[in-house]
Formats: sequence, C-alpha cells, structure tokens
Amino acid sequence: CDSPGTSDGPYACLGATCDQEDIEGYERFSKMLEELQQTCIIEISAVSDGEGDPSKLQLPDIPEDCLDGMTKIFFNTIVGKDTGIFHGDTEAIAELKAQCTQLEGRMTTISMDYYGGECDDFVDLTSVPYCMSNMCLQYEAQEYGTSYLSPILFGECEGAKDDEDDDFFEFNGDDDGVSVPVDFDDFYKDLYYLFSSQLEFISSSCFLTTELTRVLMFQDERFDENNFYNPNPNIADIELCDSICNSAGGQALTVTTARSGAEC
Repeated sequence: CDSPGTSDGPYACLGATCDQEDIEGYERFSKMLEELQQTCIIEISAVSDGEGDPSKLQLPDIPEDCLDGMTKIFFNTIVGKDTGIFHGDTEAIAELKAQCTQLEGRMTTISMDYYGGECDDFVDLTSVPYCMSNMCLQYEAQEYGTSYLSPILFGECEGAKDDEDDDFFEFNGDDDGVSVPVDFDDFYKDLYYLFSSQLEFISSSCFLTTELTRVLMFQDERFDENNFYNPNPNIADIELCDSICNSAGGQALTVTTARSGAEC
C-alpha cells in the first residue's frame, strides 16, 4: 500500500453530459479500482471545473432510454463473444438473436463503409447481423453506431453506416467481412471489464461522451499518454491535461485520494 495521507490524482476527464450524480459514481468507481490493488482504506473525492462543452462533440439527439438500451446490448452481445456473427456462422447468429430478445432488442442488419484516418486494419461491413434496442427508432440506432461506437472503438477511422432494415435478416458478407481491429478478441477482452464496470456507476450518456472526449484528447498533439495515466501527476501535468480535456469538450476533475489504515 502507498504511504498514508492525501495526494492529488489520479487525473480524470469526464464528458460534458456527466452530472453531479455521475461524478459521485466516478468517485465510487475509482475507489473500487484502488481497493482492488491496495489493502488500505481509500477515500476519493472529485470536483468538476464545470467547463464541459457538448457542442464540440456534435452529439446526435438520442433519448437516454435508447442510449441505455443500445449500450446494454453492446456490452452483453458482441463484446467478448465469438466473432462468428461476422462470418455467417449460424450458431453464433442464433445465439445473438436469442440474446437480443432477452435484452429487449430486435434483429436487423448493418452495413458500414470505413474511410479517412487510419483504416488499413478495417474492412467494410456488409449486411452483418445487428441487435437494436426496442427503445430506439431506426435512425436513432443508426446514429448510435456512427456517432458513438465507431469513433470510440475505431478512433480516427470514420464509419458511414447505411442500409439497416428491420425486416431483412441475411448475411451477405464475404469470408473476410469482419470490420474490426486485427486483434479483435484481445482488444475487446482487455476493455470489457473496465467499460462494463463503469456503467454500474455512471449513466450511459456520461460514459459515451467521456469516451468520445478521450478520443479527441488522444488526437491532440499535446497529449502525452505517460502524463495522462500517471497516478501521481505533478501540477504542470494536471494543468496541461485539464487544458486538453477542455479543448476536447470535457470537464476536468480535481481528484483527491486519501489513504489510511494499518496497512499503510
């Protein structure tokens, strides 16, 4: 365990749509992560600078219940599962359909062409099975994929999605029709626990805008990964990361971590 006392950090930047309830959820989530690694008593407090600007993210108008439904479906179907649905595997598709029904969704298909940025590791989707929340209209589910999932998962590689059809369900892709990173399984398995755990503490809207903000931060030429993930940042690093966060439309948090107890 680290030495007892109070310290600044870890550094944090939340999306512009996160409210006070989300910030308190972030505190509980961060406390949970710290306590997984240490045996002392951990207390974390976070205060927003109030500088979040959602206009920088160009967010679509999607109701919260649709965001909740689509996010729940995403983390309980494709993530960490067999990727056979991208290759027309009938058993994998049948499993996805069953899961979709259980998660209050309906099956459709999705096609997406990727362009711009670093897209060499991606190929286009062609009528791939897709689960859409019953809480969403067709265009809302489409916007969820293009405005949230595509930039969060694929960064600068932009996706243009089209040709969804509720009544049409058939896989028409070729044998290589998987539009995901080369290391798909490892990529998702590494992120699954962290992402899904966050959603127990913060709203879907907060989670999604936070991840979009992080994508923009990573594209800032001033961004330094070592500074951003430093558990004990210095004042200069914090001020720089705050500036990058605000430039990306996020709200920077002043985080204080207190450690106490015999184990310290």
